[in-house]
Amino acid sequence: MDSKFKYKYYKYKSKYLKLKGGRKTLLLTGPHAFCNKHNINKTISETGHYCDSIVDKTLLLFREKFTEKFNYSKNIKIISNNKLRSDCDMNRFYCNKEKIRETRNEKFRQDITKELETTNIYFLLDIHSFPKDTENKNHDMYILWQDEQQRYADDLILYITQHTENTNINIGIYKGENNDIIKEAHEKKIPALLLEFKEIDLQNNNEIENRNIIISLVIDWVVQYDNTN
Repeated sequence: MDSKFKYKYYKYKSKYLKLKGGRKTLLLTGPHAFCNKHNINKTISETGHYCDSIVDKTLLLFREKFTEKFNYSKNIKIISNNKLRSDCDMNRFYCNKEKIRETRNEKFRQDITKELETTNIYFLLDIHSFPKDTENKNHDMYILWQDEQQRYADDLILYITQHTENTNINIGIYKGENNDIIKEAHEKKIPALLLEFKEIDLQNNNEIENRNIIISLVIDWVVQYDNTN
């Protein structure tokens, strides 16, 4: 099959199944993904961590590995924010401390709400990253849960741990708070977790390999909630 025709075929097929309600979708969000040249390479003490510098690449890597595994037979949707965290923290109920603007009125959050309400979402993964100069620097990734989502976090960390026993991969798990994207998913009875990836050194092959392994394992774990078939 010609590659261009194949792409159009799968695009049409995906749209058809979505309209028919036949296939569910994994939703990935990146509320702090937007960075600019003034803060992308600075430390957390210099910027307050106003952007997650590797999230855009991490989201694309999720899509790439997801597509490799399932060859368009499963749906994945990415919604990435295009505003700085300093302008509006899209992962909170209010944009900032003044508590004037509610984030759910912003386009990024409205796009998420639309997906949660109109698409057959089986799981939401809220993707973030943390700088190396933090207390969590020894983690390759950590999981944040809140509300009734702890059982998913416990299950995920157990799954990853079982598959990485002979590696130096280190995963943490913590109770989060005030993560409004996770809260909204919970309100709509959709399973959700927040994942924080270490902002790795792109010259460090070990860190790159660890990240790739973790993403593959997260995908393998999360698709169990897609009971379309």
